[in-house]
Amino acid sequence: MSTKESFLELFAGDKKDVETWLQIWRARISEESQTAEQVRDAMNAVNPLYIPRNQSVENALRAAVEESDYLPFEELLSVLVHPLTEQAGMEKYSARPVPTGEIYKTFCGT
Repeated sequence: MSTKESFLELFAGDKKDVETWLQIWRARISEESQTAEQVRDAMNAVNPLYIPRNQSVENALRAAVEESDYLPFEELLSVLVHPLTEQAGMEKYSARPVPTGEIYKTFCGT
């Protein structure tokens, strides 16, 4: 599978929209004074590999509250301390969310 095909597989539904966006993005990148590699490196420097998805946070909180098990919380926290650095064995925190059918509602406690 080519890199483009792998990329397109990340998107559900009509891939024509993604292909159109890719064409526009490539045209935009061609106007840059930086190489594609430099643009990639700049993006990687500010876009985290690991993000606190609702499911991960919910699992960590549930384990702590219901089972007095703080290990999931501590693991999630340790990953999020350095979200730009690849961490062996922590791939689950960079994976796409798993569809559960459950709609998450988040609330700010401040």
